[in-house]
Amino acid sequence: MREEFIFNKTTETIDAYMTKAARWLRAIQGDVDGVDCSVLDGMSEAEKKALQEYVYMLAIEEMKKTAGRHGLHKCAFHGYEDDFISNFSLCILSKLHTFNDARYLANKGKKYKFSTFLDELSKEAIRVTFSQMHGIPEYVEKQMQAVKRLRKQIAMELGISELEVMPELIVKRSSRSLSVAEVISLLNLLTDCVSVENMVEEDGAEKNWLAGTEDVQTSIFDVLEYDVQKVFDGFFSKLCDVEKFFVLVHVGCSELHGKMTLNQLSVDKVLLDIVKADAKFCKNIMEGQVIVERPDRRSVKDAERLVLKDVEYVNDSLIRYQRRKAENTLATLKGALKISDITGSCGVAYFMNQWEQLVRKYR
Repeated sequence: MREEFIFNKTTETIDAYMTKAARWLRAIQGDVDGVDCSVLDGMSEAEKKALQEYVYMLAIEEMKKTAGRHGLHKCAFHGYEDDFISNFSLCILSKLHTFNDARYLANKGKKYKFSTFLDELSKEAIRVTFSQMHGIPEYVEKQMQAVKRLRKQIAMELGISELEVMPELIVKRSSRSLSVAEVISLLNLLTDCVSVENMVEEDGAEKNWLAGTEDVQTSIFDVLEYDVQKVFDGFFSKLCDVEKFFVLVHVGCSELHGKMTLNQLSVDKVLLDIVKADAKFCKNIMEGQVIVERPDRRSVKDAERLVLKDVEYVNDSLIRYQRRKAENTLATLKGALKISDITGSCGVAYFMNQWEQLVRKYR
């Protein structure tokens, strides 16, 4: 690649380089309106492709260090961190050519920082990731979040709780064409989606229901109250072993599995054995190559990439689905009990015992 296409941070800013690179991308894509294409004269298709890949790679690496890192810190993605970065990368691939193109700017005469551009794309990547987490279309997620923001705003203005804000008032104040029935549906959906997210600390870190209990000897616990045990027994009796696995990992029964990335979990022997034994889910066992980028979610600096060839693995779609379902399933348990029943010593013992029985069954 010619030197003039290489980013040199000692001679120019990332803002200036990306403004220039976006013009190259537009020209390569055939959009030459107002673009000086002379720098691309004589380039082969292979050279143009290499230039595109270099610019995209540079932009994605910049994202991971800035807006991507910030998004991971402020949002509780509950195991969808890799999906967020992937979605963010796709946003960059589809929108990078528009950077500082006057046709896409509200203020035609203003040039923006690349960090501002990434911050805007971050909103889209977050929305897409949450829609995947919640199992709903992106446009529904967008409507749901808009209703959520408006309800909070109205509650603050009137000095009431968000639950007291009537759907009719939201419809009246909304700039969107929504009916009262649609707002009620979105509010119901919002309740389902945040029921587990309410267990997230204000700093964005997920609460572990069993945190601080690692050294507790569960054998000394008293038995659960009869009514609470009945709820627990009924809850787990409705779950197959695959569902139990994801519920118990989600609440923190296995620190080892809780740290695993999606690809790493897909080749875990315990999960593989559980899925194989299930007549419904066994079709999700695949064979091939699996690449684990950051085992145990280590930092990029400390991680050593694992390439596993000709191995059995669980389809990642099943893992994503069961992770999301585990959150919603646990929300129903929280609705039936006080949180102290779940996080208290006896509750912890019950969950840990369920995990030990499950693992022992597949040894």
